[in-house]
Amino acid sequence: MSASRRNAVLALCLGAALFAAACGGAQKGPAQPRGALRFEVAPKEAIIEVDETRLGPASMLAKQGLLLKVGRHRVVVTLEDFFPEYRLVDVRENEVATLEVELTPAPE
Repeated sequence: MSASRRNAVLALCLGAALFAAACGGAQKGPAQPRGALRFEVAPKEAIIEVDETRLGPASMLAKQGLLLKVGRHRVVVTLEDFFPEYRLVDVRENEVATLEVELTPAPE
Protein backbone atom coordinates (compact mmCIF):
# COMPACT_ATOMS: atom_id res chain seq x y z
CA MET A 1 0.00 0.00 0.00
CA SER A 2 1.39 3.40 -0.96
CA ALA A 3 2.13 5.98 1.70
CA SER A 4 -0.52 8.39 0.38
CA ARG A 5 -3.18 5.66 0.37
CA ARG A 6 -2.19 4.60 3.90
CA ASN A 7 -2.45 8.22 5.08
CA ALA A 8 -5.91 8.54 3.48
CA VAL A 9 -7.12 5.35 5.20
CA LEU A 10 -5.67 6.53 8.50
CA ALA A 11 -7.37 9.93 8.13
CA LEU A 12 -10.68 8.22 7.34
CA CYS A 13 -10.42 5.96 10.40
CA LEU A 14 -9.46 8.89 12.63
CA GLY A 15 -12.41 10.94 11.30
CA ALA A 16 -14.81 8.05 11.96
CA ALA A 17 -13.47 7.65 15.50
CA LEU A 18 -13.86 11.37 16.22
CA PHE A 19 -17.40 11.33 14.81
CA ALA A 20 -18.33 8.34 16.99
CA ALA A 21 -16.89 10.03 20.07
CA ALA A 22 -18.83 13.23 19.36
CA CYS A 23 -22.04 11.20 19.04
CA GLY A 24 -21.55 9.44 22.36
CA GLY A 25 -19.31 6.62 21.20
CA ALA A 26 -20.24 3.01 20.62
CA GLN A 27 -23.31 1.77 22.46
CA LYS A 28 -22.77 -1.16 24.81
CA GLY A 29 -25.75 -3.27 25.72
CA PRO A 30 -29.36 -2.27 25.16
CA ALA A 31 -30.27 1.35 24.53
CA GLN A 32 -31.23 3.29 27.63
CA PRO A 33 -34.87 4.33 27.84
CA ARG A 34 -35.47 7.98 27.01
CA GLY A 35 -38.14 10.60 27.35
CA ALA A 36 -38.37 14.26 26.40
CA LEU A 37 -38.74 17.53 28.27
CA ARG A 38 -40.28 20.64 26.70
CA PHE A 39 -39.87 24.11 28.16
CA GLU A 40 -42.46 26.89 28.39
CA VAL A 41 -40.51 29.59 30.17
CA ALA A 42 -41.07 33.33 30.58
CA PRO A 43 -39.12 35.43 29.94
CA LYS A 44 -37.67 33.63 26.93
CA GLU A 45 -34.17 34.95 27.70
CA ALA A 46 -34.01 32.90 30.91
CA ILE A 47 -31.13 30.43 31.09
CA ILE A 48 -31.94 26.74 31.57
CA GLU A 49 -29.69 24.32 33.43
CA VAL A 50 -30.45 20.59 33.65
CA ASP A 51 -28.54 18.34 36.04
CA GLU A 52 -25.88 21.03 36.55
CA THR A 53 -25.31 21.47 32.79
CA ARG A 54 -26.02 24.92 31.39
CA LEU A 55 -28.01 24.50 28.18
CA GLY A 56 -28.74 28.09 27.17
CA PRO A 57 -31.73 30.39 26.76
CA ALA A 58 -35.27 29.08 26.95
CA SER A 59 -36.01 30.48 23.49
CA MET A 60 -33.45 28.06 22.02
CA LEU A 61 -35.03 25.02 23.71
CA ALA A 62 -38.71 25.97 23.39
CA LYS A 63 -39.28 24.45 19.94
CA GLN A 64 -37.17 21.32 20.04
CA GLY A 65 -37.26 20.28 23.69
CA LEU A 66 -34.64 18.03 25.19
CA LEU A 67 -34.15 14.24 25.07
CA LEU A 68 -33.23 12.88 28.52
CA LYS A 69 -32.69 9.58 30.30
CA VAL A 70 -35.70 8.30 32.18
CA GLY A 71 -35.75 9.42 35.80
CA ARG A 72 -35.66 12.53 37.95
CA HIS A 73 -33.77 15.59 36.73
CA ARG A 74 -32.93 18.86 38.48
CA VAL A 75 -33.80 21.95 36.45
CA VAL A 76 -32.74 25.50 37.33
CA VAL A 77 -34.09 28.53 35.45
CA THR A 78 -32.29 31.84 36.01
CA LEU A 79 -32.15 35.37 34.68
CA GLU A 80 -30.53 38.50 36.06
CA ASP A 81 -32.95 40.64 38.10
CA PHE A 82 -35.34 37.67 38.61
CA PHE A 83 -35.64 35.09 41.38
CA PRO A 84 -34.32 31.68 40.23
CA GLU A 85 -36.68 28.70 39.97
CA TYR A 86 -35.60 25.21 41.01
CA ARG A 87 -37.61 22.19 39.90
CA LEU A 88 -37.38 18.42 40.00
CA VAL A 89 -38.87 16.87 36.88
CA ASP A 90 -39.67 13.19 36.36
CA VAL A 91 -39.07 12.02 32.79
CA ARG A 92 -40.90 8.85 31.77
CA GLU A 93 -40.04 6.50 28.95
CA ASN A 94 -41.40 7.54 25.53
CA GLU A 95 -43.31 10.48 27.03
CA VAL A 96 -42.95 14.24 26.63
CA ALA A 97 -43.10 16.23 29.86
CA THR A 98 -43.61 20.00 29.80
CA LEU A 99 -42.02 22.33 32.33
CA GLU A 100 -43.85 25.64 32.72
CA VAL A 101 -41.98 28.39 34.55
CA GLU A 102 -42.65 32.10 34.87
CA LEU A 103 -39.85 33.86 36.69
CA THR A 104 -40.72 36.47 39.32
CA PRO A 105 -38.91 39.80 39.08
CA ALA A 106 -36.67 40.57 42.06
CA PRO A 107 -37.37 43.87 43.85
CA GLU A 108 -34.98 46.69 43.04
